[in-house]
Order: sequence, then structure tokens, then C-alpha cells
Amino acid sequence: MGRSSLFVLCWALLASAFCQSVLTFQETRVGNITTINTVGDLSRIEPGHVFPRHGLLLLYYLAQDMRIDQNDVVTINLRPDRGDAGFREYEDQQGLFPSLADQNERIYSLGNMTLTRARELGKGITWNYNQQPTDVESNRDRLLISYRDSNRTVGVIYVTQRYPARYHSNYDIDNAHQITRELLREIQGLSLDVFLYKAGYMASSYSRSCRMVHHGTTNQMNSAVHQCGQINLEVKTTGRGYAQIKWYNIPLNLLDSSVNVQLYRNGEAVKTVFIGSHSSGTYGTSEYMNKGLQLNLVNSGEVIIRGSVTDDADGKLPVDITGYDAALQMYTIDGWAGARLYIKKTFTDWTNTFYYSWVGFYQNKKNYNDETRFSTPSGSEYYTYLAVIYFTLEDDTNPVYDVYSYKSEMAIHPLAQAQFFLTSSYDSVRAITLPWEA
Repeated sequence: MGRSSLFVLCWALLASAFCQSVLTFQETRVGNITTINTVGDLSRIEPGHVFPRHGLLLLYYLAQDMRIDQNDVVTINLRPDRGDAGFREYEDQQGLFPSLADQNERIYSLGNMTLTRARELGKGITWNYNQQPTDVESNRDRLLISYRDSNRTVGVIYVTQRYPARYHSNYDIDNAHQITRELLREIQGLSLDVFLYKAGYMASSYSRSCRMVHHGTTNQMNSAVHQCGQINLEVKTTGRGYAQIKWYNIPLNLLDSSVNVQLYRNGEAVKTVFIGSHSSGTYGTSEYMNKGLQLNLVNSGEVIIRGSVTDDADGKLPVDITGYDAALQMYTIDGWAGARLYIKKTFTDWTNTFYYSWVGFYQNKKNYNDETRFSTPSGSEYYTYLAVIYFTLEDDTNPVYDVYSYKSEMAIHPLAQAQFFLTSSYDSVRAITLPWEA
């Protein structure tokens, strides 16, 4: 069952599920912070339950990224200290949360959808914010975790929310809830659909984003929820670094002369394509592939559905360079392929260690027309390369990592990759980025 299908099911069954959770909810409280032990208990908290809130989606995402051993020690694949998926260090200057027992831990927040790297969370989480970017409710929910970077362990985990900006921007401590290991294990055993249902996500609120898709009875609106969830609006790259727009599954009742798709750059429309009777299609543009591009579905001048906003790294996390406190990420700027190196500040001798290291750029043209036959190219098949010591400093504002970058002379290409080699030998590869999405 897809997520949008689940919303329709919830519309019919939510009331009984909610009543049952009221009867079974067992609450413990430390100060103002409650402890949540089961998925059913989540139905009693405020963050994340109505569109366009995203707290429940964040919690599911984070739980799936974690590992819990038999001693309840939690480790995480993401690197909060590197800013992965939009993590940011949180300084609790007001003392809202209990002090950390381990002074080597730091608190990090997750869920600020205005950050560029939040797009690494994926479309399933960013969709709500994309539909209502000016609604303060779409960016209130947060997760807070305590994290020790030396062994990548996680201590306490909170789900909470910020006050609406018109009041003040601090956290609402009366709506802060600690997540137990038992709850994490339960979440890990559920599909997203089942988790949202058991946690009490309110399907009726979701339909508000789809009212332009269909008007009518409740049954027709439930159908519209499903149709809305199936619409796909994407911006991809061509083989020459230009933006190509793609749309899929536009409902038939919308296919008339007043409906079009519009490409936006940083919030401003730069290209309009009338789709006529074509519920799916592609269109090449002369716009360079960059961050900040978005394809929207428009009816009579009003935006109905918003697609994802592109970041410059194809929504992909940096890839660890095996054996070193460093990582590699491919990105694009003005249609050109580039590479970033995330170097931990404590790795002070990196220029000597990487003196003979280099990054190669790969087009993968031979695999472009058949993704099912994709294979990583050999090291010698690079289009261009650069020695790591010639990368230039891009950003040193992160307290833990410095970022170095290089823009190549290769156009960004579907399935393009970057590879990091420790030495001149093609056998010394230590990191390979995921293929750029076609």
C-alpha cells in the first residue's frame, strides 16, 4: 500500500485508532518532557500529525538510519557534525533540556526545511514543505539528538516543535518528548504506511493540499488525495548540463488548455510549458542545471502542486573516504560537474596524506540509455581529473569540517560519478559517489 493510499484508509479508521490510543497511553514525565514508549503513544503528541507538519516523517527517517545493539547503544549512519541532511548544532542557551551527562556529546537539531542540505532527507519528507513553503506550520517540527562524533553514538532523542515565528523562535518545551529505544525498535519494524497509521497521522488534513485537483464529495476528495500523491514533477539534467523537466500522472480532469507546468529558478518562473492532453512528458530547456530549480503544476495562474527544489548535489549525501576523516560529494554549478571534499578540522595533516591523491570525473555515457546495465566505470575511463591538493576552500563555517571544492570542465550528465584515488594507482580508490540520477 502506498503512502497516499494509506491516507485514504486513515480517513475512515483514524477515529477508532485515536480513541484506543487514549485508553492505552502510558505517560512518564521528566520535568516538562514526556517519554514516549510505543508508536501508539505518538498519537497523543502534537508535532507532526497534520499537513503540512513533518515531525512523524522525520522520526521514521531517523529511526531507519540508526542501529541499536543488544546493550541499547545507538549508532547512526548520518554525520550530524558534518551537516548531513540538514543537521545543525543546537546550543541550549536557555537550559530548556536536561544537561548532558557526557560532556563529549553535542546536541544537534534536524528538520529545518529552509536549509539547502535538508533536501538530502528525500522527497517523502520535503514534499509537505514544498507544498506550503510560506506556512509556518510546515517548518515547526524538529528532532534533537545528543551525538558523540568519536564513535558516532546517539544518546537522548527528542521530538519537539518550535513556537510559531510570530511569537518567538524558541522550542516549545511543553511539547518536547523523549524517544525510547523500545520505540525506535518498533518503528524500525514497520513500513512507513503502517507507522503513520498507528501514530495517528490525520489523513483529512493532507487533502487540503489537493483541493485544486478535484472538488466534490468526501469520496471524491479521498480519490483526489490518492491522485495528488501520484503526481510527479521533476527537474533532471540532460547530457549537456541543461535542465530537463519531467512530469508524470497528471489527473485527466486537469488536462485542459488552462493547465501547464512551469520551471522556477529561486522562486521565479523562467519557463512555461503547456502540456495539453499529455499526462506525462519531458521537455528540454536552455536553463543550466543548478540548485534552486523547481517544477510546478499550474492551473489558470495558480500553483496546484509543487515539485521538489533541486539542490546542487542531486540530494545525495557525501560518501566517506575509507580510512580517513574526509568525504567526497559530487555537485553541479551552471551545468558543470564539480566535487567537494569534506575534511575534518582535526585532520590537520590532510594535504600531506593526500599529496598524491586525485579525484576523477566520469560521464558514464555508455550506460546512459540502459540504467539496468549500469556498472561503475574503471578508474582509467575518467573524463577529467584534478589532484586533491589543488581543491580550493569553499566553506570553513562548520565547526567540525572544512569544505574544499573544484568545478571541472565536464558537463553534469545522467549517471555521472566522481571517484577518489589515494595514489596514482587505479586500484587505490577510496570513495565513489552514487550515480547522478537520470
